[in-house]
Amino acid sequence: MAAVHQASGDPDFVGERWRNALAELEYAERHGSPADEVERLANEVIEARVAMFQAGVRGGWALPAFVQSAIDRDRQLLQVYPEEWNGTL
Repeated sequence: MAAVHQASGDPDFVGERWRNALAELEYAERHGSPADEVERLANEVIEARVAMFQAGVRGGWALPAFVQSAIDRDRQLLQVYPEEWNGTL
């Protein structure tokens, strides 16, 4: 996980991380993976999307209001059951 945090400022890296996480989630959903695995992958998608937008903002993006509200909602979702998700991140 340290490599992810080190490169989290690179918009290309975080964009690729989001695309990969999304592809893994879609694959798991299509192939009937267990619910806990789908939930873990969904969490990774949310984290990667938040990181992607944060990197973009640091790089000069001006976020539209709907994107900022999606990020805020994602942060709330990540905080719902943090003690359950800590072991899967």
